[in-house]
Amino acid sequence: MGLSSTRCYAIATAAVIAFLIPLHVLANNVVEFDNLALPSATAFLAPHFLALAAILLAIGWIVDRLAGVTLFKIAIRYVFYFVCLTGFVLPLALEGGQIEIEKIPLNFLNLLLAAILAGGLTALSTSPMRKPFLIGFGVFLGATGVTNLATVASHIAAAKRGSEVALHKASKGKNIFVVSFDGLTEAPTLELIRENPALKEAFKDFVVFDNAISGHPATFSSIVSELLGDVDIKSEFGGQNKMAAALDGERLITNYLMREGFKVSTYGTYGRFFGAPERAYAYGSMANVNHFEESVRAAQQLFRYSLARTVSSHLAFDSGFGRFLTTMFSFDGETDIQRKLQNHQGPEWDKINLLGLQDMEGYIADMRVSSDPTPVAHFLHFVHTHFPIDLDENCEYRSDDKAWHEANQTLEGLKNESTCALLQMARFVEKLKKLGIYENSLIVLKSDHGQPVPYNARSGLESFKVRGHQRWGFSRYTPLLAIKNFDASAATPTFDDRPAILGDLATTLCRAAEKSSDCAVFPGYDLLGPSSAIPPNATYFINLVENSNSTFKLDGLKVMTFERSKNFLADLNDFLTEEFIVANIECGSDISLSAGRAYNNGKSDYRRWVTWYDDRVGYLKFRASKCESRSLVLTLGAGDNAPQNIPRFDVRVNGQSAAHTVATPTPRRVDLRITLPESADGEDLTVSVARLYHNSKYGYHLDRAIIYPAAGDTGDLATVGAPAIPAR
Repeated sequence: MGLSSTRCYAIATAAVIAFLIPLHVLANNVVEFDNLALPSATAFLAPHFLALAAILLAIGWIVDRLAGVTLFKIAIRYVFYFVCLTGFVLPLALEGGQIEIEKIPLNFLNLLLAAILAGGLTALSTSPMRKPFLIGFGVFLGATGVTNLATVASHIAAAKRGSEVALHKASKGKNIFVVSFDGLTEAPTLELIRENPALKEAFKDFVVFDNAISGHPATFSSIVSELLGDVDIKSEFGGQNKMAAALDGERLITNYLMREGFKVSTYGTYGRFFGAPERAYAYGSMANVNHFEESVRAAQQLFRYSLARTVSSHLAFDSGFGRFLTTMFSFDGETDIQRKLQNHQGPEWDKINLLGLQDMEGYIADMRVSSDPTPVAHFLHFVHTHFPIDLDENCEYRSDDKAWHEANQTLEGLKNESTCALLQMARFVEKLKKLGIYENSLIVLKSDHGQPVPYNARSGLESFKVRGHQRWGFSRYTPLLAIKNFDASAATPTFDDRPAILGDLATTLCRAAEKSSDCAVFPGYDLLGPSSAIPPNATYFINLVENSNSTFKLDGLKVMTFERSKNFLADLNDFLTEEFIVANIECGSDISLSAGRAYNNGKSDYRRWVTWYDDRVGYLKFRASKCESRSLVLTLGAGDNAPQNIPRFDVRVNGQSAAHTVATPTPRRVDLRITLPESADGEDLTVSVARLYHNSKYGYHLDRAIIYPAAGDTGDLATVGAPAIPAR
């Protein structure tokens, strides 16, 4: 009897790990696994179930022979309840965004709780109360499994993906094309458009927004807010799963245009909440690829994420069975990229993104004009530009080469991959011209957000982290946005410096469609309207990561209301530094600006002061006190390769030019005596000094400050008798 129940626990444990927990993960992330087909998933998971069951039964047989039945009877029960707890309730994977599975941090609190609770459940399973307990636990597992299965089944039933061939058909009447590339960052892409003659010519009829802002740092919430308008979805829904369950899709501009008579098709993330699933296309649907291979990869990812959740990322092994399946059954239709992906040097989850490259090529090649005059709208989001960098400027996949992959996870690598995407878009524009529908097409070229911190130059604000997050930084909120209106014609691209929010696209498209005057349902401003359409005091919602452990999901974001500004990066930095500058600077404070803790590319004591650099401008921010003195003595240290001639520093306080004198007590030091404005107690003052370098080796850097010194008190700053430059 005991051995029989022990065998049941061993088989049940294998079933939970191989089937029920992957089903639970799939149900909660159903869109992320759009490429997963049930036959290939079953072909992948079933052998793992059999292998796990065989291993557990074999261990039971060995332990039974060596130590008796009782030990394994208790152990297998404990393991069963432990994996049920971690798989369904207390996941061991501490989410931190899209990172390699083996690097997902361990949730130690959940590990401790699961270890304790599993012991209690094990005791209950062998107690006099075991019968009602086992019935109750069985009901829990059954209800969870049925609920998850229903969620997945409903998604499959609703998503008759691309059953109607519509995505390659444009109208001979009016067309709207919204083409989005994941992660294209504003600054490097605008630089490419300005400097690359081919791109400048291709996009000459576009209005390019060089102060575009995304209110969200991740794809799903960014695109949803784009389709809804500038809406506070965080306060409305709270979390990502709640939004997925409660959002009324009729509110989206995709469904609005469909109601207004447009034939709308979507690709990728734009298909969420879309009312015509037969015209919602998944990743890989336009590519000539072996879909069985992609589905097996998705199943492998699902299983490894499930293992990370259940037994930690350290044990989320790759059995190699996925490679066996694809080798055995993927010889028919496998593309060159799919073959190279067998040696992919990036994370596993990145492989699926490369389908976007082939999808975009298929979209361009197969585009044709329908004889139907019904207006058409296409919304597409391509992910082959998602980090990490895998493509060169010619759109060649290169990440099968380890040396190339490691060398190109840089700003330069980002520019090259962005060139690939922009040249693809240029060819799409040219295709519309050849088809004779360019003039009657409105085209939006955009991204959902910028790239993570490591892909930005450390010398600028773009690379700054938000609340210490290793990936989500300032540039994450600076997307690419460019629009060509119907019948637009120009000699060169028009660069518009108005602060434009991705959420403005809903009302912009609504008004451009000219189908209804009821565009007020989409909060935001018409980006194709007059410049006065965006008032100076306009605001928008921005969702910042709460802390350094926040994920890419809406749940880990905190919504703020910002005023629209042409100085978004500076405003964001000012806002975030105010969170930890909480105490007034004392009169006569003598501060070593090189001795604080790191704050991005500067330093801070995280209480009274902070320094940072933006290109060649150094900043010192502190909270003022009421002191008799109204001056600041700021010492600049000179690097070994600093210029011999002292530059004429541009000194400002809160953006206003400040009177100052310059002294050079030693060749390696410059002292600035700066006159501060009369300030209120507790007011923040930001002193900036231009013509520095954040890298002290090549120029000057902020080294020391005496703030509000008493009369004659300058410490050992030898300003007396030193050559001085008059105040200016």
